[in-house]
Amino acid sequence: MACTIMAMYEYDCEFERLNEEIARRSAKKVGIQLPAGMKRLAAEIAENLSKCGVEVIISGNSCYGACDIDENLAAVVDVLFHFGHSPVRTHLNVVFVELRCTIDVKPAVEEALKYLNGSRICITTTVQHVHTLNEVAELLIRSGRHPIIGKVGKKGNEVGGVHAIYDGQVIGCDLRAAMVECDEILFVGSGDFHPTAIAMNVCKRVVSADPFTRRVGVFTPENLIKKRILRVERAMSASSFGIIVSSKSGQFNMQIARNIREKAEKRGIRSFIIMIDDIREEALCNFDLDAFVITACPRLVDTLSVEKPVLSVREFEIVMGERKLDELIPKPNTRAPGNAHAS
Repeated sequence: MACTIMAMYEYDCEFERLNEEIARRSAKKVGIQLPAGMKRLAAEIAENLSKCGVEVIISGNSCYGACDIDENLAAVVDVLFHFGHSPVRTHLNVVFVELRCTIDVKPAVEEALKYLNGSRICITTTVQHVHTLNEVAELLIRSGRHPIIGKVGKKGNEVGGVHAIYDGQVIGCDLRAAMVECDEILFVGSGDFHPTAIAMNVCKRVVSADPFTRRVGVFTPENLIKKRILRVERAMSASSFGIIVSSKSGQFNMQIARNIREKAEKRGIRSFIIMIDDIREEALCNFDLDAFVITACPRLVDTLSVEKPVLSVREFEIVMGERKLDELIPKPNTRAPGNAHAS
C-alpha cells in the first residue's frame, strides 16, 4: 500500500506487512522512526497503524542511518518500525521498512542526460529508488551510453556491519557501488549528501537527478577535495582538540577516542573527550577549543558548518603525521566494472 502526502511524494509504506507484524507480535505499543527528510510522513503512518488498535509513538530524535536505532523508544514499545533504510543487524523488536518510492524517475533522468559528458556511466541511488535502476539503464542505452550498476557483493547485513545490500545502492558510509571503472556517475535521488560523498571519495564527476523536483545537480571533486585539504591544514596549528564521541549505539567509538587522546597528548596537544547524542554545529560552537575530531560517522565532517576545523579520524592522523596529506586525494578507481548492461 502506498503512503501519499502529495501526488509527487509517494512511498510504499508496506502497511499490510506492518499490520501482520503487529498481529504476530500481539503488539499494543508501536514506535515509528524516520530520518529527517521523511518525518513529514510520520503523522499519516501513525494514523494508519493506529487503526490496528495500538498506541503509536513517533520518534522525534535525529536518525542518520540504519545504524541509528532509537533504542530508548525501542525499549518502551513492543515493536519499532524503522523507516527509510535497508535492514542491517538484527534487532529483536525492530522492523526495517525501506520506503520504496513509486514516483516515476524517467523525467528527471532524461533531463540529467543533457549534462552527462562521458559514455560509460555508473548508476547509483538510495534504497528508495534502487528498484528503478534497470529502467534508468535502459534510458542510458537509448541515449547511446553504456550503463554500469556497481555490485556491492555479500558484505551487507554482516553482524556488526552497516552496509549497502543492493547493487547500485550507496549510503553515507558505503560507496562501493560507485567504485567501478567508468567515465562519470549518475546519482538518482534527492539532496546533496550522497552525490557530494561520491564525488569527493571516488574522485569522479557526479550528475544527480532528483525525481521529486526534476532538478539536476553537477558535483565535481576538485573543489570538495580542496576544502578538505584546507580544513586539515588549518588544524595542524591547533593546540587543543575536542574528541567527539556519539552516544548513539551504532556510532559509539570510545576506544578510538581514547587512542586519539593518547596520540594528541604525546605531542603536547590538549585534548578532551566529549560525548554528544546529536552532533550539530551548536553543540560544538560553545567549546573553547581549536579543533574537533569526530569518531562517529565520517560523513559528519562534511555536513557541519563550524568555523573551527572538524576532522575525521583519518584526517586527524594526517595532522599527527601518521598519514600524508596527499592521501586525501582519491586515486582513480580501477575496480573491475560492476553489472554492466550491454548496449
